Amino acid sequence: LIRSCRKMARCKYGCASITCIVCAVFWFITCLTLLCIIYAAQSYRPEISCYDAKAETRPIIYLHRGNATFAQENTQDAALRGIAASYWSEIDVSTSSDGTPYLFHDANIQRMTGINAEFASLSNEELDNELLLSPVIDGFDYNETRRIPRLETVMQLMCSVNNNSGAMLDVKDEDSAETVVNIVRNSGCTTRPLSDTNFIFAVGHPTPMRAYKKAMKNADADMDVITSVFLHPGAYGAVGLHFFLRTRLLHWWGKANGVSAHRTVWDSQDAELLHRYEEDGFCSGIYGVENAQEEIEKYPSLVYMNLDEKPYFSENADGQFGGDGWNGEAVTYERKPAVYAIVMTMLWLGIVLCGVCSYAAYYLRKSKHSEFANLQPAFSKLGATSTTEMVSV
Repeated sequence: LIRSCRKMARCKYGCASITCIVCAVFWFITCLTLLCIIYAAQSYRPEISCYDAKAETRPIIYLHRGNATFAQENTQDAALRGIAASYWSEIDVSTSSDGTPYLFHDANIQRMTGINAEFASLSNEELDNELLLSPVIDGFDYNETRRIPRLETVMQLMCSVNNNSGAMLDVKDEDSAETVVNIVRNSGCTTRPLSDTNFIFAVGHPTPMRAYKKAMKNADADMDVITSVFLHPGAYGAVGLHFFLRTRLLHWWGKANGVSAHRTVWDSQDAELLHRYEEDGFCSGIYGVENAQEEIEKYPSLVYMNLDEKPYFSENADGQFGGDGWNGEAVTYERKPAVYAIVMTMLWLGIVLCGVCSYAAYYLRKSKHSEFANLQPAFSKLGATSTTEMVSV
């Protein structure tokens, strides 16, 4: 576009290239479309407001990967022990190569089993009969091994113990969306309205959420569960979390009705943005916290809380479990508000400049044809019968 417009500016008689017009119109439409998407995302609201429940029902407390003091994370014993402690469990759902959902967090099983293999490559036979979790994980000794459980087994046991049980399902992929939805639907747990539900589907990016929304619709299930996109600092590269938090692009694309952020985000200036989500009806949650009572007093508007159960590993200063993909470093939050300002400025500037360029190119091109039309009789006497010959003359 720049090259074409520079060429156009150098032409004394308006010899504007059609390339300039096409490029200018293309980028004008592109910038305008992106702006429309951002403004549409910013105006997104959940279909049902989350804040119709009584205040005493909130927040719902989930133990991060179950009660990991009692048993290895994401095991049947850890999940059931959470119920015994009057809490629900946050459990990670990964899919085997046979399409069956299991409770497991990491993409690679080495941290939990000592075997270097991708979880998605393992069959049901290997997971059910061959693999055992290590007795010592991240330096904590559980004194016994346990198996990686199927989601269906754990859900049935939880609901048989307490039919009001709930769970936060941190789904790692969309491969088993329909299966997971049907397991929750047929678990035997009481169905509640959205404002008082104990079930949450949580994702780190919106594409799996769309698959789960579709699966719930296909199942014709009356499931008013919370569908949440959790916003983790450091997960969005150079763009940063602030841009997506402010634009709501992730929630708009995933059609989520819940927003969950790490404690460091709630403690930053962006807490104001999170409160705007609440005002617009989103269910709000927090994770990376250690003391439930202190956090309830500090964040009274929360609907749910993902509580880090012990053991706290020494290499993780913020109390996060191992295997989170952050190399054991304490979670910190850098706001990067300038990214949003730069993106919006560039889009608006692009619209203005491309609009001006396209009009200028069209005007100069039109002037060129008018000039040739006026001189055509004189050129004809010189034997020039085409535009190319006229330019040569």
